[in-house]
Amino acid sequence: MNLLNKKNKLFIVITLAVLVVGMTLLGIFQFNQTIDYKNGYELRVAIEQNAGDAKSVLLSSTEDYFEKNGVKSAKYAFQDLDEGKILVYKFSKDVKIDTVKLAKHIQDKLDANTTCAGVKATAEYSTVIGNDKFDAGWLILALSIGVVATFVYALIMEKLSGATAMIGSSILSALAFVAIMAITRIPAYPLLGASIALATVTASVLSVATSARFREEYKNSAESKPDAVVITEKVMATEIKKYLFTAIAFAVIAVAISVFFVPYMIIVGGQVLLAGLCACASSYFVTPLIWSLIKNCKKNKK
Repeated sequence: MNLLNKKNKLFIVITLAVLVVGMTLLGIFQFNQTIDYKNGYELRVAIEQNAGDAKSVLLSSTEDYFEKNGVKSAKYAFQDLDEGKILVYKFSKDVKIDTVKLAKHIQDKLDANTTCAGVKATAEYSTVIGNDKFDAGWLILALSIGVVATFVYALIMEKLSGATAMIGSSILSALAFVAIMAITRIPAYPLLGASIALATVTASVLSVATSARFREEYKNSAESKPDAVVITEKVMATEIKKYLFTAIAFAVIAVAISVFFVPYMIIVGGQVLLAGLCACASSYFVTPLIWSLIKNCKKNKK
C-alpha cells in the first residue's frame, strides 16, 4: 500500500505552505496585539447594584453620551462586581472624556427609570500601561511537562507507534495554530497561551484514542498479517465521525462564547475555534500517517 496517498500528499503540501507563510509573517509582524499590549486609555463606567434595567441603562446612556460628544467608542466587556456591573471601554488615543459629566448623564438616566431606584453610577478614565511582550517561558515549561507525561503514557499504553503519532500530532497542532494566528491576524490577547495548550492537549487526546483503535484492529487482524496502512484507512473511515463531532463541538462552544458580541469574547471564541480545528486536522492526518509508517517499518525488519 502507498503510505502517501493523494489525501496525505495534499495535507502535507497545505500544511507546509501554512507553516512557511505563517511563521514568516510571525517573524516580520509578530502576533496581532490588541490594545492591551500597548499603552492606551481605559474608561470604566459602573453601577453599584444591578437592579431592574440598570445594566441596559448603563450601556445605552454611555453610548448616548459618546454619540453626543463625538467619541468613537470601543466597547470591550462587562465585568461583575459583588452586586453591580462595570462596563469597560478601550481607546488607543486620549479622547478627553469628562467623567463628571458622563457619570451625571448616566445617573440622570438611571433616576428617570423607575426600575433603577437607588442605583448609583460612577465613571473613571485612566491611562493603561500595557504589556508589550508576551512571556512564553511558563507556557513552554507547562506544555513540555504535559507533552512528556502524555508521551510516557502513550509509550506504555500504545507503544512507540502511538506515542510518536501523539507527539507529532500535538506539535503540529500547536505550530499550525500559531501560524494561522499570524496569517489571519486574530488578536493574540487574552488567551494565547491557553489556546495553544488547548490545541496541543486536544490533539494529544484524539491521537491517543485513535492509536488505541489502530492497535485493537491490528491485534484482531494479526493472523492475516495485515498491512498497517490498510488498518489505518479502515479505522479512519469510521473515526472521521468522532473528528467531525469534535470539530462541531468546538464550533458550538466558540459561538456560545462569541454570542456576547463584544471584542473580548469574540477574540476568545475565535481562538477556541481555531485551536479545536487545528487539533482535529493535525490528529486526523498525522496519527494514521506516523502510526502506519512505524508499524510497517517494524514489520519489515522482522
